[in-house]
Amino acid sequence: MIWNLAIRNLRAHKVQTFVVGSIVFFGTLISVIGAAFLDSVSLAIRKSITQSIAGDIQIYSSKKDVQFSVFGNSQGGDFPDIGQIENFPEVKRAILENIPNVKEVVPQGINFALLNPNTTLDRLLTDLRNHPETNALVQADTKEHVRTLAQRLGATYEKNALGFLKVTPEELITTRAALARATSNPFWDQFDSNRNDSLEFLENKIAPLESNDAMSYFFYVGTTPETMMRAFPLIEMVQGQPIPPGQKGFLFNEFVYEKTIKHKIAVRLDAIEKKLHTDHITISESKELQQKIQENVNQAPEFASEISPRVSRELASNLQNFLSIASGTTAELLPQFFKMNDANFATRKAYFYKTIAPHIVLYRMKVGDVFPLTAVSRSGSPNSVNVKLYGIFRFKGIENSPVSGYFSILDILTFRQLYGHMTPDRKAETQALEAEMDGALSAFDASNASDLFNQNIAVTSNTEGTNSSSNSSSNSSSNKDSNANPRSNEAQTRAKKSMNTKDVDTKNYTTQEMENGVTPNAAIILSNPNKLDETLRNIRKLFADKNWMLKAAPWIEVSGVLGQAAFVIKSILLLFMTIVYFIGIFIVANAVLMTTLQRTKEIGIMRAIGGHRSFIRKLILSEVFLMSTIFGALGVSAGLAIVTWLGVKGIPSPNENLEFLFSGPRLYLSVSASNLAISYGVAVLVCLGASLYPIRKAVKIQPITAMRAD
Repeated sequence: MIWNLAIRNLRAHKVQTFVVGSIVFFGTLISVIGAAFLDSVSLAIRKSITQSIAGDIQIYSSKKDVQFSVFGNSQGGDFPDIGQIENFPEVKRAILENIPNVKEVVPQGINFALLNPNTTLDRLLTDLRNHPETNALVQADTKEHVRTLAQRLGATYEKNALGFLKVTPEELITTRAALARATSNPFWDQFDSNRNDSLEFLENKIAPLESNDAMSYFFYVGTTPETMMRAFPLIEMVQGQPIPPGQKGFLFNEFVYEKTIKHKIAVRLDAIEKKLHTDHITISESKELQQKIQENVNQAPEFASEISPRVSRELASNLQNFLSIASGTTAELLPQFFKMNDANFATRKAYFYKTIAPHIVLYRMKVGDVFPLTAVSRSGSPNSVNVKLYGIFRFKGIENSPVSGYFSILDILTFRQLYGHMTPDRKAETQALEAEMDGALSAFDASNASDLFNQNIAVTSNTEGTNSSSNSSSNSSSNKDSNANPRSNEAQTRAKKSMNTKDVDTKNYTTQEMENGVTPNAAIILSNPNKLDETLRNIRKLFADKNWMLKAAPWIEVSGVLGQAAFVIKSILLLFMTIVYFIGIFIVANAVLMTTLQRTKEIGIMRAIGGHRSFIRKLILSEVFLMSTIFGALGVSAGLAIVTWLGVKGIPSPNENLEFLFSGPRLYLSVSASNLAISYGVAVLVCLGASLYPIRKAVKIQPITAMRAD
């Protein structure tokens, strides 16, 4: 009977029913979507962190009281000395044997490095030194190219010397004399007869004058590469191959490779195209894109000098036809070519890659190259080690995120060498190298080397967003500092040449040999990540039982600000949901109260004919319950439909920085059955709770008073 009356009353008061029902509907809808967003973001952040670098748990020494973050403290790139895990192989074996939920234990060491690839002049001089047998036509073209570059460097040097470049009169005279010799006819007439001395002169006196816009600053993870590749599912090879098991080597992150190793003009063209397609803006309305176009125009003369004279003459005719210009050299036509707009951008970019790019060094480093990698050792001075580039990889889904994009992969043996922990073989090798260089490196001490390293980092900190004048200033500043100490330049050039021509270590190491050494930290991968807390307790108990001075920290603790983002987002959403329900309680209570007061006479009649207070209470509760269950179910259904749709379409990331939080360019929502049940149950309970006050007012209505009401 009560349910029939409740249904009749709801039908009789359609407006009030619709108002209260709408509140329940939208409250439940927001709850379902909010819970789905909360869960999806939390899972996405965890995936980005745990499946790229950090793992589910990190272990490291507890002897030093330092705050450790795998992404650097405050994401500023500061990696303090956290000590080392003593006897890592034993620790790894104990964890794998005693903790059943542990899938992998990956040794790691994290640091930052500076890469200084060869400039155009470095590459040409290397070709002349290593390939003297090349045919006469190619040799002549290469020599002419070197001479042309020396002329350009001379003009740049004179311009800077008259401006802000601070050099002593003696250095000015010496450099001018070297440039005059490098561009003179007698020098090139006698080049082949005195080839080694001529190349030595060019490498030590002329090449250091050329600024390098491809220096890159990035982080790297020293590890056993095959274990890292197996343990972290987001790692995906793009070019080349993984580092072979037991081999030393290096894997470049595609993010750094494409933005710093690739030619700056090509990087800007790619960035413009991406903006046009993803943001759907035009060059004419974007100051940022116009600035990139102007930077390419400003760099055109320098770019023209990278093309060999023979190819430049051939390209000039091609550019004349393409631009419909009657005459002009390549150097004169390229600024016109790079003045792109919305109408010609696509055509000119395609022409650049098809016709011009094959004649320049598009990437300063390619898969298979051996190069010196420079990093800061634990003493604070730069340290260089020769490494081989085996391939290019990316973190799948978050490849555009700067957070993970700056992390490359290095074998842990080379990490130890760079960090200052040298093996006996490496010590002998270094001593032989120092003897071969005949003391050249003694010209610059640790303090000078540290200044040089810091200077290089400052130069590479320039972003594409800086204007051309600031870029010019940075490059000129670099030249100024480089020329301030000719002996340092000569020592650096000899060291670079020696390392570029020295074979890389090809010895095959066992896993035990690679892991049996200094290991600052290690990532633990779990078979079931949902058992994180339980596994963490077991690992900590294991360390305590064995008296090991080691810490075990969950991923959210060792990922710094990024890990805290999940907690912050969750807190904000929970606060939002609390406010929504809190407001909903008052609205529902008010709506039910108004409905009850409008039915005062009806309630009075029911009391007069024998209806008890308990009957009135049950009737109103039944009405509220029916409304909340029906409209709550509709809200859950609508919310589930929206979440399912967003699970297919995804929510686009507003920018590349948020891609890490979304674990990709889009956040795909999903919701669990438990969250649906919770949202539904909370909606019903909120409505029932909101009806308590109206019920209390209703049962206090006196029959006589109610029957007299209009």
